Amino acid sequence: CYMAANAVTEAAHKIIELEKMKDKEGLTCNCGVIHGGTVANSVADVCEFTADIRFRDEEQLKLAREKVREVAVHTTVEGCSCEIEEISLRPAMPECKRNTDFYNKICEISAEVGLPILEARTAFGGSDAAYATLAGIPCVDSIGIVGEWAHSVKEYAVMKSLAQSAKYQSAVAAKI
Repeated sequence: CYMAANAVTEAAHKIIELEKMKDKEGLTCNCGVIHGGTVANSVADVCEFTADIRFRDEEQLKLAREKVREVAVHTTVEGCSCEIEEISLRPAMPECKRNTDFYNKICEISAEVGLPILEARTAFGGSDAAYATLAGIPCVDSIGIVGEWAHSVKEYAVMKSLAQSAKYQSAVAAKI
């Protein structure tokens, strides 16, 4: 008896393994898009999924790439194979002195003009600010509006925070 290789089943095994790639140091993996099969009563011969991997530094990127290759070559469903295609790469935003100095300057300006002092925090994941940082431009990420559930159907913004964000940005622009 021959059973056809189900690409969706193989992809499911791979997704479960990749989703384990999470740690408290900033390495994360989310497989949020999957396409496979045509109808419920047919064995899927092709399945594609996208894994969004975030990392804190080049070492984590190296580890993530190794894990992806390891998962790709390991086959659970006999007859299946896997190809990897890197479709985009957003650089990590390294911690650096010029960004820390800029953050401290923003806090100084905030105190001077009566705004609350920003709370320093580390946010893992990709940021457009990484491009500015890598170009040597001092940058502090996330002085924008307040909200939750970024990049999900539940995402929202607190409208009152628009004014507060504008005050921070205006004060910094005026004082620098």
